[in-house]
Amino acid sequence: MAKNDLLLGPILGYEWDDATNQSFYTVMVRAEKGPKPIWIVDGSIIAMKELRKLHDGSSVWRGEVALQPFGDGVSADGRMVNYSIKRGATAARNVCGDSLWSFFLPGKPTPGLQPRLAFCSCNGFTDPKTMDGRDPLHLWQRMLTLHQIKPFSLLLMGGDQLYCDDLARKEGTFAKLWAWLSPKDKPKAKPTKEEFLRGYFDHYLLSWARIIHDGKDYPHTAMVRMMASVPIIMMWDDHDIFDGWGSYQAAEGKIPYYKEAFGAAREAFEVYQLRGSGENRSLLDRKVTRPRHYSLGLQFGPYHILAMDNRTNRGVDRIMSDLQWNQIISWLERKSGALTEPRNTLLIVSPIPVVYRRFHDWISSLPGEHGGEDDLRDHWSHKNHQGERNRLVSHLFNALRYQGNAFEAEGQRGLGRFDRVTLISGDVHVGALGFLERTDAKAEIAQIISSAIIHPEPGPLTWAGILAISSDNDHSIQGQSVVAKMAPPVGTSAGDDKYLRCRNFVWLQEGDDHKLWVNWECEDLRGLRPLRTEAGLR
Repeated sequence: MAKNDLLLGPILGYEWDDATNQSFYTVMVRAEKGPKPIWIVDGSIIAMKELRKLHDGSSVWRGEVALQPFGDGVSADGRMVNYSIKRGATAARNVCGDSLWSFFLPGKPTPGLQPRLAFCSCNGFTDPKTMDGRDPLHLWQRMLTLHQIKPFSLLLMGGDQLYCDDLARKEGTFAKLWAWLSPKDKPKAKPTKEEFLRGYFDHYLLSWARIIHDGKDYPHTAMVRMMASVPIIMMWDDHDIFDGWGSYQAAEGKIPYYKEAFGAAREAFEVYQLRGSGENRSLLDRKVTRPRHYSLGLQFGPYHILAMDNRTNRGVDRIMSDLQWNQIISWLERKSGALTEPRNTLLIVSPIPVVYRRFHDWISSLPGEHGGEDDLRDHWSHKNHQGERNRLVSHLFNALRYQGNAFEAEGQRGLGRFDRVTLISGDVHVGALGFLERTDAKAEIAQIISSAIIHPEPGPLTWAGILAISSDNDHSIQGQSVVAKMAPPVGTSAGDDKYLRCRNFVWLQEGDDHKLWVNWECEDLRGLRPLRTEAGLR
């Protein structure tokens, strides 16, 4: 690549400043050593800030510009914003050879003209053999095609944006396995902090930009172009560190590289996914030297988005810290009482589904640490986390506007003003739809599950094993007049019951009927379902 070209990016982002009620569009690139890059947005020159200088002399840069989507200055149809990255007088090119990009700035919503949002998760795999010859980027190409027909305004990525497992451990053990080194080159000594940092920071190049094999360049074209064309909000999960991080029962001291892997993964996450933890205005814990968690709170027109960090403070007995809970509850209460749009939707990004199949408790009661137990302990419905799940459900219903609550006279009615509260999650490698329904009022919270955009779905034997140790029977949320249930999206087959057992992503758009229409875009290898499955949420 030429010196003026980009090793990674451009990757767009969207941020919200609560203090000024201002939207910011951001861009991030990793570029080789050379002239300082500048961001040209619709002809305006935007200075870029160096976030980090890396081991190979390259640097990661961030640019930001204040733009107002849905503003009076934007036509109802919205408009495309053109941009480029320059180094000196030369336009920088990405790994696809592109040097000019654009993104969509939506206009003021009307009943028949609402923004389209996309969501995806599980953007990778640990073992290439599991792909069985499939094109990893098949659904990224589908998303890009849809965007070119009718643009998406925002992309949410809900965890496992890349799979870093092999950087810290080999599956089944906690041993070093540097995926890109041949056996004879793998060092015998314990890796240093610098090696971990180099490994995690460079793994993003392999996962988000290109693979070089036998001297040939293989760019991840569809993914690269989508990331350059739609502003993204990202929240990490375990594979961004390594599989199961935070859910192992063994003491940290008995897990080699546990702290080192987390430290390096955290620094890479802050730079690449948050575009600088000290810069991202959406962070709930922003007013400290370094955030103690990375939960994000944003507004995007009629959507308020809470992306919960369920990984940084995770342990076997908790999902989020008390500080994090307090900041999330404060944000929910503040936002529910200060809404300005005619209709308002609250989207909760929870990397692990809040409503899903419940795994039987006896699995976790078996002695020792057995394979897959970290996945079971990840779930909100695990016996160790049911208290936090109940707490979350209670606060989400408090944020929802509804009538007829039997406890209204006692002042316990939901006092919020959100017309709709919707959970959206990934992780489980199937598509699904669940609900939290009140039994004392006409009120519900939907749970959208979309996973995975790259990782393959569970095979028949794996899925049979999951069914054997779990249940999707309706069940009550302890201490509340709420029932959790799974429901079949249109297009599920009889053999899969309520689940889309295929690779998938979703996009959302409110219709002129005021329903939130959820569209799962599916990879159909078995000819059992339509390529698109949908559900309309009240």
